[in-house]
Amino acid sequence: MIDLLPVYTELSKEFDDVDSSWLLCHQVEALIDLGAKLDQKDFKVPVQSKAAVLTAADSYRSRLAVLHEELRPLEDAFERRVVAVGELLQTPALRGELGAEADELAQRLGMVCQTLVQVQAAYRELAGTRNRMAALGLILRLVGGQDVDQSIAQNINDRIGTLATEVRATSDRFQGVFFPFEHADGALTMAQYLVPKIPAPGDFGGSVQAVEKLLENYFYVYFRSIGTLALICSRVEEALGWPPQADPEPILDQDE
Repeated sequence: MIDLLPVYTELSKEFDDVDSSWLLCHQVEALIDLGAKLDQKDFKVPVQSKAAVLTAADSYRSRLAVLHEELRPLEDAFERRVVAVGELLQTPALRGELGAEADELAQRLGMVCQTLVQVQAAYRELAGTRNRMAALGLILRLVGGQDVDQSIAQNINDRIGTLATEVRATSDRFQGVFFPFEHADGALTMAQYLVPKIPAPGDFGGSVQAVEKLLENYFYVYFRSIGTLALICSRVEEALGWPPQADPEPILDQDE
């Protein structure tokens, strides 16, 4: 993983840049739908027509798919590390070294992995929801408390309706998946954690809040899960007598 990190870091920077451009395309599309006059010099994605921005969005999405595969070597290495730790936690020698902690670590690792598989599988859909939410957020900021004509009002209502449908679909998707961490409310499903309150049909304010909560909680679970697996791996490696993995050297931008 350390050997693969420099390339992974550079690819991650490109991934973030391309992802930001993909999201921006959705926002520009929303502005074009509102009839806004846009100046190309203010944007790094095409703004001359809806067709142009949709073509650019497809290009960015295709590049993200390629980058996803190019990022896999380090992620696959991490997966192999986690699998190895899971197998080691079943060996008599390590169980004797860790005692009751072995069962606790194995149980936690299994729960987190089961949830993480489902979380990762939902990423493509959640990224789309994120983009549509960003477009809606931009529109709502622009119109503020102003009176808007019927076409703009319908545009906003349609976008909120789409997002509300996606919230309900995501909640349904995670009904049988457990939230893998302790919670003040006790044992929860991921559906309960991601969408604590399903918005009623036509509740536009509730729908927007539900989407915001969904996205915040989804990415929280993802990053906490990765961190938890890393900590479990480090604990098992420590029990084996291996020295702590040295922190990688910082990778600075060329202009730093």
